[in-house]
Amino acid sequence: MNRVSMAVHLAGVILGGFLGWLYYYKVGCVTGHCAIWANPWRAIGFGGLLGFVVAGFIPFKKTPRSNPDSESAES
Repeated sequence: MNRVSMAVHLAGVILGGFLGWLYYYKVGCVTGHCAIWANPWRAIGFGGLLGFVVAGFIPFKKTPRSNPDSESAES
């Protein structure tokens, strides 16, 4: 996992956690019987997990690395 991929996954976790908290705060669970949304910590964790998974679907261009051994072998 390169730095860009890790940064995107971290941003997904942070954004997902924030959105999970926002859902808890705005919608929440009125009865308290909801397994995930009744507790703000679970909502943040679930949102962060979803953010991590969604960030995994972002495609990255893989740039080929130049091999210094192959360049010296050609000359």
